[in-house]
Order: sequence, then C-alpha cells, then structure tokens
Amino acid sequence: MSTTMKIQLSDHFDYKRLIIFSIPSILMMIFSSLYSMVDGYCVSNFVGKDALASVNLIMPFPIICSTIGMMLSTGGAAYIARTLGQQKNERANGIFSLVVTMSILIGLIGSVIGFVFIPNIAVFLGANEVLLPYCIIYGRIFMLSILPFTLQVIFQVLFVTAERPRLGLFFILLSGMTNIVLDFLLLVKFHMGIDGAAWATFISCMIGGFGPLCYFMKSNDCILHLTRPIWDWRALIDICWNGFSEMVNSVSASVCAILYNLQLMRIIGEDGVAAYGVIMYVNFIFLALIGGYLTGLENVIGYHYGAGNNAELQNLRRRSFNIIMFLGIFMFVSAEISAPSLAKIFVGYDESLTDISIRAFRLYAFSFLVVGFNGFTSTLFTALGNGLISAIISFCHTFVFEILSVLLLPLLLGLDGVWIALAVAEICCLFVSYFFYVKYKKQYLY
Repeated sequence: MSTTMKIQLSDHFDYKRLIIFSIPSILMMIFSSLYSMVDGYCVSNFVGKDALASVNLIMPFPIICSTIGMMLSTGGAAYIARTLGQQKNERANGIFSLVVTMSILIGLIGSVIGFVFIPNIAVFLGANEVLLPYCIIYGRIFMLSILPFTLQVIFQVLFVTAERPRLGLFFILLSGMTNIVLDFLLLVKFHMGIDGAAWATFISCMIGGFGPLCYFMKSNDCILHLTRPIWDWRALIDICWNGFSEMVNSVSASVCAILYNLQLMRIIGEDGVAAYGVIMYVNFIFLALIGGYLTGLENVIGYHYGAGNNAELQNLRRRSFNIIMFLGIFMFVSAEISAPSLAKIFVGYDESLTDISIRAFRLYAFSFLVVGFNGFTSTLFTALGNGLISAIISFCHTFVFEILSVLLLPLLLGLDGVWIALAVAEICCLFVSYFFYVKYKKQYLY
C-alpha cells in the first residue's frame, strides 16, 4: 500500500494503516513542538538563562487560557466523528461550525483578560525582581496570540476528523517554519530580545490558526466545512463534558508546572526553573510521538463506535497497546542516550546548568515508559463518549498523584524528587487506568 493512498475513518486498520494514518498527526505535533524548542534555544542562547526561566515561568498561564479550546477540539472531534459514523453529515458540519465559533469567542475573552492582568499573574507565579520584566514583556505579547493559538489547537485535531491530516501538517509546517525564520531574524540578526521571540510566536500562530479557518470557509470536497452553526446546547454540553478530561489534563499540567517552578525557585533558584524549561522543550518532541498517534486514533475509534463496529474496536485496542509499548521503550532509551547532547544545545554555555539539565532529563524520562498507557485509556473513553471516566483518570493523574509527588518527594529526595515526580505519578495513575479499562471494556468494546 502506498503512503499516498487515501485512508478513511471507515477503513479496517492494520499496523501499517494505523501508522500511516497517524504520521501526519505525529508530524503536526513534532513541528508544533519544534518551533517551541527553537524559541527556547534562541531565548536561552541569545538573550540568556534568566529570559529562558521567565518564559518557562509565565507559560502555564497562556496554556490555561487555551484549555477551553482544547476541551472543545477533543470533545468536538469525538462527537463529530460519531455523527459522521451515523451518516449525519449535515449535522456534523453544523456542530463543527459551532465548535469553531465558540472557540473564537473564548479566545478573544482570554486575550483581553490576560493582557490586562499579566503583571499580577507573573508575581503570583513566583517571578522575582530579576524575572518579572521578562515575564511581563513576553506574557503580554503572547496573550495577543491566544485566539489564533486556540484555533490552531482546534484545527490540528479536526483536520484529522475531516480526513485531511496532511493539510493540517502543511499548515503546521508553514507556521513552524515562519516561527523558526522569525526567531533567527528578530533575535539573532536584529537583537530584539525576548519580545522578538514573542512576536515570532504571534505571527506563526496567525498562520497556523487563521489559515485553516480560511480553508474551511471555502467550498471544497472536504467532508467538513464551515456553515451556519447548529446552536444545539445539549450537543455543546455533551462536547464540553466529553472533552472535559482534556481540559482537566491541560489545566492540571499547568498547575503542576507552576508548582514545579515554585519548588525549584525554593530549592536552587532561577537555574532550576531554566533546567525545567529545557526538559519541557525536549519533552514536547518526545510526547508528540504518542500524542500524535492518540489524536489520530481518537477519531478512528469514535467513528467505528458510532458505526457499531465492535470487531474493529477490538482490533484498534489490541494493535494500539503494542504500538504504545514500543513507543514508550523507544522514547525512554532515546532520552537516556541523547540527554547530554540535548542539554548542551540549550544551555551548553553554562556547565553547572548543563549538568543539572542532564540529570533532570534522565530521571524525568522514566515517565515515558508508562505515559502512553494512561494516555490511551483516557483517549479511549473520550472517543467512546464517556468524558467522565476520562476526566477522572486525568484528574487523578495530575491533581492527585502528580501534585502530591511534586510536593512530597522533594522532602525525601531533595532536587531529584522534583525530577522523578512525574514518573511516580504515571505509575500510580496506571492502576486507576487499568481499573476503569477492565471494568468497562465489555460494555464498550464487545
């Protein structure tokens, strides 16, 4: 089978089809993460480690502002895929238009609120007199990006639902290359500092968010296009409820990032926050492998569940377990081997910070062995329309296990306790995921 062969949600998926169908989603996430890495590289090497720490310190707040968009995209993708599986294409387009419209309204509100209150928010997040000026400059410009960033997040998921994952990849590539080029122009050539990195991100988000919006507004042969929204509040509630786990997961991850930063500021100061920033930039690339696969898989599961195809659901479940196990081992081994090289890329100018970053990433990488199984279980229940269970898994993972780990483990292990906290949380959450999977697999998959 050629990699250019058109693959539809209604197909039977063997390993080859699953991988080929997932590659555009994986590449979308990799390139989306890559231009964040370039931001980090340029800020660290051409502005300084304090600027890098500031970006890492303020970033959880914009992510929280975009979480409603993540909820709408995840819940909307599952709902729309099920509706397409029921052959209700006109309704699917109306709901698709509703999701996009609500995302635009929410993005505008988030931008205004964040822009006004960013100085107070930076202080609340732990910025001291060294980091605060950087946080305000970067944060205010980034808040202007919330609307296009939210649209970019939504269309990354819904391009897969629309059976146009390669077009989604095109927009991410275009957006990412724009960001990379502007980073080097504004920071390296014109020496604009941290605000140059923020403006590069803003312009790239405009391309990644409004480009797809224009595509779906035009008449074409795509199964999804923007029409008059169907103002079905029951459907919207269902979408929000079903995607609530994604919002919980994102908000809780941001809350945890805030706690990590506060703990690191307490233990070793700005160097700790900078090292955590290095981990997060590299972590985005590694998790894109599993995240991209699960993004594609959610739409396929949602379609076959809507079509009542239990045999294919069993097939997807079995093959996905094997793929996720392979990816987890591959990610862990790669992280352990590449940790020194990756740390030197970001902070090679500071030997002490490089050593901290290498040890931190090697401990953090143990989480890669487990993260895919928890992600799969949460994605499975979202695709099946049971957002409550997905939300419970996400809530337990972060608001219970990870928060407790990052608060308690440093008391026992010191700085290493911060780096190992996520791995401990993933292992604890694995028991919760397994419980719900065993309890409900017969109800949904057989």
